[in-house]
Amino acid sequence: MAAKLRLLSAVCALVAAVIVVWQTNPVAGPENGPVQLRSTSAPMSDVSTTIKWPVIETVNPTPFDACKDIPFDVVQRLGLAFTPPEPEDSLRCHYDAGNYQMAVEAFVWRTYEQTLPADAVELDIDGHRAAQYWIMKPTDWNNRGWITCMIAFKTSYGVLQQSLFYSPIYGTDDVDCLSTNLQRARELAPFYKL
Repeated sequence: MAAKLRLLSAVCALVAAVIVVWQTNPVAGPENGPVQLRSTSAPMSDVSTTIKWPVIETVNPTPFDACKDIPFDVVQRLGLAFTPPEPEDSLRCHYDAGNYQMAVEAFVWRTYEQTLPADAVELDIDGHRAAQYWIMKPTDWNNRGWITCMIAFKTSYGVLQQSLFYSPIYGTDDVDCLSTNLQRARELAPFYKL
C-alpha cells in the first residue's frame, strides 16, 4: 500500500511539473528579426516622468552654518573658543567654553512648534521669537552626568537651536545653565540668520 502511494505521488508530481513547464514556456511565436541595441549620448525625447523640469529648489539645505557664519573673533570674545569651534553632523557647531560646552544647530525639516516641549517658556530675544527649556534638569539622580538646557529660535526656514551643557563632575564650577544660555543667545542673536 505504501509503495502504491509513493508511486501515485511521484506520478502526480511529474504531471504537475509538466504543466508548470508547459505554462511558463509556451510554443515560440514567429521571430521578428534580431534585436539591435544601440547607444548614443543624445538625450531621449518625448520621455514622460513624474519629475518636472527644471527642478526649483524650494528649501535651502544650509540656511545657517554656525561654524562658518559666526566670525571667529566673536566666538573668542565671548569665551567660546577654549578649543576651536568644531563642525559636527549636519549643521551643528560645537563650542567649548572650558567649564561648559555649547552647540548651535539649524533645522530645516522641523518647525518651531514641533520642537517645543510642554514646559517651554517663550520669550523675545533681540526681537525674535524664542523659547527656553530644560533637556536634562539637575536632580539627585542625573547630576552625575550632563546638565543640559536649550533655547530654540523660530526662523523662516524652521528652527535654530542653541544648547548649553556641562558636567558637574568634570567642570570646575557649576554653571547656571538657563541664565548663561540666555546671555549667550542675546550676544549671538545678531549673528544668527533667522
